[in-house]
Amino acid sequence: MGQSRTSGIRDLILETAGNIFMKFGFKKTTMEDIAKALHRAKSSVYYYFNSKEEIYRDIIQKERIEFNNELNKVLEKENKPENRLKIYLTTRLRLLRKMMNYYSALMDKYLENYPFINEFRKKYFSDEVEGITKILKEGAKLGIYSINNFRQTATQISIALKYLEEKAVIVDKINDIEKDMDGLLNLILYGIIKRKS
Repeated sequence: MGQSRTSGIRDLILETAGNIFMKFGFKKTTMEDIAKALHRAKSSVYYYFNSKEEIYRDIIQKERIEFNNELNKVLEKENKPENRLKIYLTTRLRLLRKMMNYYSALMDKYLENYPFINEFRKKYFSDEVEGITKILKEGAKLGIYSINNFRQTATQISIALKYLEEKAVIVDKINDIEKDMDGLLNLILYGIIKRKS
């Protein structure tokens, strides 16, 4: 069997399984479900993947690359550092709503039992803090932000956004959530202290 054909079949399995995982969740999906959706024997799916965990790992890895590429593409278009943080955060929310397997890998309590999921979550959090830190540093260089500890601030922003991420994916009111995010960003970046004029 040629390498391109093998690669094509693997991609088809990942795409099909990804749709099933999105619909029924990782826990309820079986290799039998994936094989049925492909109109193949279960053994033919096992020929390419050892388990549904391996399939899921490949799916979320693929979505992670797509997620980062799309995020970076949007950021490259914005030259003003003062707008980059909001764009970074709102784009992330939109992408998470689109990539439900990726989101589930980050949030589903059941998946905490799998070591590869915990590694994935650590990497996601690290990438997120790095991305926000970079934006904060760019803004500080231009005198937009006054921050003593970039990494700590980035970590706090990331933690504060977890609630909005969950709300964004569960409900279908992205515009309301973006308003909430504006309020949260104003609070984080400007505080609640009344400044003397």
